[in-house]
Amino acid sequence: MRFVPACNSLGLRSLLALTLLVSIGAFTPQTPARAAGPTFTGAACPFKIGNGLVVGKDVRCGYVTVPERHELKGGRTIQIAVAIFKGTDDTAHPDPVISLQGGPGGAWLSQLGPLITKATLPALVGSHDLILVDQRGVGASKPSLDCPELTRLKYRLLTQNLPPTRYAPLTGAAIRACRNRLVSAGIDLAAYSTTENAADIEDVIAALHDNRVDLYGASYGTKLALAVMRAFPQPIRAVVLDSVVPIQSDLQVEGVANAAAALHRLFAGCAAQPACNAAYPRLDRTFDALVAKLNGAPVMIATTNPADSRKYTVPLTGDRLVDFVISSLAVSQAIYLIPAVLHAAARGNFVALALLYNVVSFDDTVSLGMYFSVECGEDAPATTAAALAAATQGFTPAARPGQLREALDFPHACGSWRVPPVDPAFRTPVTSAIPTLLLAGQYDPITSLEDARRVAHTLGHAAVVLFPGSGHGVALSGSDCPLSIMMAFYDRPTARLDTACTARMGVTFLVRG
Repeated sequence: MRFVPACNSLGLRSLLALTLLVSIGAFTPQTPARAAGPTFTGAACPFKIGNGLVVGKDVRCGYVTVPERHELKGGRTIQIAVAIFKGTDDTAHPDPVISLQGGPGGAWLSQLGPLITKATLPALVGSHDLILVDQRGVGASKPSLDCPELTRLKYRLLTQNLPPTRYAPLTGAAIRACRNRLVSAGIDLAAYSTTENAADIEDVIAALHDNRVDLYGASYGTKLALAVMRAFPQPIRAVVLDSVVPIQSDLQVEGVANAAAALHRLFAGCAAQPACNAAYPRLDRTFDALVAKLNGAPVMIATTNPADSRKYTVPLTGDRLVDFVISSLAVSQAIYLIPAVLHAAARGNFVALALLYNVVSFDDTVSLGMYFSVECGEDAPATTAAALAAATQGFTPAARPGQLREALDFPHACGSWRVPPVDPAFRTPVTSAIPTLLLAGQYDPITSLEDARRVAHTLGHAAVVLFPGSGHGVALSGSDCPLSIMMAFYDRPTARLDTACTARMGVTFLVRG
């Protein structure tokens, strides 16, 4: 089963996150907190502090207590975990940048917090402070909407090759078990939505006492940033949306279509490079034949989860191969390898594929309960079997049936999660005059350039930039180009952007003899 999380916290996240941090700014909390309204309470940081940083001086952590339902007075409260890293100069850029992670359900503190050290802090945040937020239900925030029932099932099934009809009942049972456990604990699953999430961000701003902030959103974080821009525009100075999820879109349907389109861009990209085309002619046919062959006779590959070093022998089916390639396209640093890996696999050599599989196919960082609450309340009401079937038409013939089966898992999962649909008005396109920079990656298999353009259409001061050779999360591309453009935008949000460096970006596919 492959759902469509709008984030990319894969095995390369430790390396990629450092690149991302260079692009984001900061937040300087002031004390004491207001006597009334949301408050910040200091606490021990829920991650290992980086070398050379002093707790209380360079980094502070804590919680902002917010209502589980913001419209209810005196109701249940929850805690939003934050980590605040001190910049190098309080006077140069007093406005903060609040960074919003993807998912929905992607943790931030545990992924990025340990990577920040005294040596890297000046380069990462410069004259800004930096605030990381674990959104409600995620990571160190309380309560957690993690679903270990699904994680355990995933690893139990990873080494098996069950018929597709067996997966849905097992997954549905695990989803119901997670739901029942959380509901029994008193958690209101319908309260874990983008609307409530946006109100949390407004409370974080209020609790930390700042009158002007910038936002950075990645993937689902762009949808959340758009919701903040609409509901709480007053303190927002400038916004960067990286790998844009339109608030009006159905991510499940469009994510499937975007994945198919990204595969075709991969095949076309190889064909356009003489060396790649000569070494791997008609890569699309090679891929389709390999998918069909592996669905008929899976190959066992030895894999290792980099998070815990546990080893698994995985039956590589054609459907798993498709998922693997889609995951690889999300990681900019992996894209150049894909044609060579597919060509070697077609010749019976799966060594390189297994090594890359370790990097891109293991990810347990997303809070699946939060994912289901958001997606099932916001996208599922608009998702139809016909729309999903139409979206899978872009896949090659051998890949199409498996992708349709996996796409249809989403409405089935939401039937087990059982949250009510949000108000349809939530899906109205966001209109705003806040200066906004929208970033898109050429090979992004989750969001697209058209997604960014659609959002920009209703924004009064918006610029869209396409980054050649990049996957999902342009700031993760490893190139200085998007970082320099983003920092220039934060410095002068209304100035004309110099995007000339994008002409030097791209990907040269690896060719092996």
